[in-house]
Amino acid sequence: MRRLALACAAGGAGFLLLAALAHAAAAPENATQGLALLAWCALPIAATAQLAASVARADPVSEPRSALDAVSLGAARQRAHAALSTTLAAAVGTVLALLLFLQLAGSLGSPALFDGTALGLPVEAGRVPLGGALTLLALVPVTVALAAALAVPGRESPSATAALPWGAALIAAGAAVSGYAAAVSGDAEANLPGVLAGVPSGVPAGWGLSLAGVMLASPGLAQAASRLLTLGSPGALRLLAGRSLQKDAARLGMQLGTVAVTLAALSVVVGLGTGGAGTAPFGALGALGAAVVLVAVGGAALTTAATLRTARTPVTRTLRELGASPRLLRRTRLVRAGALFAVFAPLTWLTALLLALPLPG
Repeated sequence: MRRLALACAAGGAGFLLLAALAHAAAAPENATQGLALLAWCALPIAATAQLAASVARADPVSEPRSALDAVSLGAARQRAHAALSTTLAAAVGTVLALLLFLQLAGSLGSPALFDGTALGLPVEAGRVPLGGALTLLALVPVTVALAAALAVPGRESPSATAALPWGAALIAAGAAVSGYAAAVSGDAEANLPGVLAGVPSGVPAGWGLSLAGVMLASPGLAQAASRLLTLGSPGALRLLAGRSLQKDAARLGMQLGTVAVTLAALSVVVGLGTGGAGTAPFGALGALGAAVVLVAVGGAALTTAATLRTARTPVTRTLRELGASPRLLRRTRLVRAGALFAVFAPLTWLTALLLALPLPG
């Protein structure tokens, strides 16, 4: 299922790249919109790369290296295997995206399945050069391969809280940049299409800093939640929940932070759309891009959660052998989930509020 999600995300990102190229080829005089569409494609590609990294870490070959070294599967071969397996899944998705694009553009000699303009394609989409399309499309599997190779073997910092001050600094810097840009921009607006065209110039740069800061601080927040669970004289329930959450804080916190910033940014964009002429930044292409990001981010979070749960299987088995009841283990999972929800639900709301502060009205 995780490779199917990766293929779907890669196919969606590839189709967005082809659509951006089609718009640039159909209207070469409007280079600004073409660049904006390509910039929008960077978000789905980044989300797909994050999903690829999670899928690579979930691969059985990414298990602790002591056993793998015994069969001569060292770090280099682990990276090569991870890059190959995830690239194959991404390549399948991008090839299907290319075939769909060519079919809708009428380049395959068969009638189109449906009107390509419904997906945001220009009327003259068939003018896209095949060589340029293949070159641009190769960005997706190459990015996926690099993300997978760098993710295996995972090297996490000893303490997830080490990046918390840097994340807070980025959030403050982003808020300052957005506020200053909104104050001094006057009537100047960001050179973006759709509902984002009304955003004051310079504000998107501040948004980027703030969102990066939230993601950087998220592992520290998850570890802080685990330490709060073990404050004082905790019982067996809080102790088990806190210790297990502390061990998983780095990976799980980063994924939940990505989910938080994605939902916060989406809520702000949807709010702009409902107040303006549309509900997505670039019409159908914007909706497709948002769907790709949601699938990739959600898939990465679920894959990481499943991987961490599998990694805890030996500990869970030991606890059961020591007499821990299934009810206690279920309550431990609920306490962990409740602690994370208590941290990241307000974080999502505060992030959305922070993004909306420099907007007019």
